[in-house]
Amino acid sequence: MLVVNGINYEQEFDFMVTAIRGRGPVNQEINATEIVNKKGSLYRGTTRPPRILEVEGTLSASSPEALRNEIERMNGFLYSEKEREIYFTDDPVKKYYGINEQTSESDEEVSNKPITLVFYCSDPDKYGQSVTGTTGTLITLNSTAKTPPIITATIKETTNSLSVVHQETGEEIVINYSLVAGNVVEIDCENNKVSIDGVLQMNAIDLLKADFPSLVAGDNNFTLTPASTILSTDYVERWL
Repeated sequence: MLVVNGINYEQEFDFMVTAIRGRGPVNQEINATEIVNKKGSLYRGTTRPPRILEVEGTLSASSPEALRNEIERMNGFLYSEKEREIYFTDDPVKKYYGINEQTSESDEEVSNKPITLVFYCSDPDKYGQSVTGTTGTLITLNSTAKTPPIITATIKETTNSLSVVHQETGEEIVINYSLVAGNVVEIDCENNKVSIDGVLQMNAIDLLKADFPSLVAGDNNFTLTPASTILSTDYVERWL
């Protein structure tokens, strides 16, 4: 049921998962400031903490010696210095990215050992399918978390600027550059980068209108100036 870095732990080991925690309702941390001599506090917004996945299970083997060997072998698979892809076979589309943080264990019972694996995911989002080549100014996002797309704008007429406005959030990014028909402007909203015909052009970003938009759940409408510009978007679904 547990798959880490492409390794299914129930197939690689005799490891039976009995419980999973950390996939449930979203967690939020409240940012607030207490004010002297005032009741309550001043609400300043929310953040989402890292996701902690806990996987309880039992590791079994044919003998105590074989169990010790399996524990050592599992340690080799668990150890990593970077976050890796994690998913569960009952919901294989949703991917997490984390690193084994700690392992708690109970007493060995001859040839089986209850183990809890704890994975730290610095990014709390679950990642879904890649959606590529969506054309048009209306994009419908079926996932629930804000999703930064890669926007590709194909220029159809000569212009000194390109404006992309996300109607639902009001976010706008303006590219000031001498553009002609056939130029392709790529706006990478994940990494906050702009390229024109494959060449990085960060100086072209208007400093007063430099919002890299994120898609929100449901419909996302974009307004382009010039209006003749053809819009295409690529993104990876994200879930809370």
